[in-house]
Amino acid sequence: MAAIKEGTCDYLAKPANVDDIDTALKATYSENPEPPIDPMSADRVKW
Repeated sequence: MAAIKEGTCDYLAKPANVDDIDTALKATYSENPEPPIDPMSADRVKW
């Protein structure tokens, strides 16, 4: 949660399945999607 408060935009929301994690770990920087337009709030992530 601290990372989101600091402004991180490259994260996987829980629950993340194995395929999502595998894809994220294997992606190169150029393959990463743009940050979400409406990211989850820190309160929502904490929930």
